[in-house]
Amino acid sequence: PLLTIDGEDLLRDGLSDLLQHGARYAPVTDGSGRVIGILSLELITAFLGQQTAGHIDEVPSAAERAAL
Repeated sequence: PLLTIDGEDLLRDGLSDLLQHGARYAPVTDGSGRVIGILSLELITAFLGQQTAGHIDEVPSAAERAAL
C-alpha cells in the first residue's frame, strides 16, 4: 500500500512514518483522502534547520527552491 501522511498528524509522526517505511517523501492527505501536500525528509530537515538557527519562517516549496 502507498504510504500517506494524515494532514492532522504531528510533524514527528509524519517523520516516524517516513523513516519506518524507508521513504524519502509521501503525500499528505486530508480527511477525504485528497492529496493536500507532500512531506519529505528534505522539507523536515530544512524546517528543523531554520528552527535551530532561530528562524521560524515558512519553508519554501520545492518549486520555489528550484526557481532560485
